[in-house]
Amino acid sequence: MSQRRSGAPASLRVFSGNLPIAGNACNGALVLPCFTLSGELASLQFATGNGKPFLPGVKLPADGCLIVGGQIQEVVYLVEGVGQAWSASQATGCPAVVCFGWGRVAKVAEAICAKHPSARLVIVPDKGKEAQAEAI
Repeated sequence: MSQRRSGAPASLRVFSGNLPIAGNACNGALVLPCFTLSGELASLQFATGNGKPFLPGVKLPADGCLIVGGQIQEVVYLVEGVGQAWSASQATGCPAVVCFGWGRVAKVAEAICAKHPSARLVIVPDKGKEAQAEAI
């Protein structure tokens, strides 16, 4: 997997320009790429101080995610956001998958299981979502 798709810091950028999305000014936003599991760019998320909008008019595919810390192998951590992904990957040495929100974790988990049936998924929920994580 290329450095660009591994979620390494080199793949992230800070946006500079006049781009409002859903009322959020994106100048200075951290730009997070969202890829399919096949490596196709699906969208971009702009992490601003007031929200995390995606490019308008783009529907994320079920397998849309950002993989941090290398290719999916034996064990992979599924998390909501990029901060959790970097923490999980750094702490374990395993890749972590940014699902871009709790509502997408089940879909991304299903897509990973279909593409990587031998991978062991570890879902890392936010506090209060442990029962939902167990159900997934």
